[in-house]
Amino acid sequence: MLCPSYCPEYGALPGATIQLKGTTRGTTTDMEGNFSFTVPFADEIIIVARFVGYEAREEIVTENTSQNLTLQLHDYELLGEVSVNEVYQSKQTVWQKFKGLFR
Repeated sequence: MLCPSYCPEYGALPGATIQLKGTTRGTTTDMEGNFSFTVPFADEIIIVARFVGYEAREEIVTENTSQNLTLQLHDYELLGEVSVNEVYQSKQTVWQKFKGLFR
């Protein structure tokens, strides 16, 4: 199951991408945040979970990993401070100048 960092109180992340690292093999989560796909046999593999607005998460999966795996994604801190140096002002069109004469 895939859910945000404040999971499970607020629900799951439907439509998130789950991919086998280094390949094109993957799947997306359903409406409840559940996913499943077959992976090739190996000692360990890495799956990558992605969702817009959240940091990607890599999880190492081995033979001993539970089949019911819950992943939590943490949201990005988008902006710290925003600084505005100038205010953009568009130039008047000919029509706006002409209209201004009659005010």
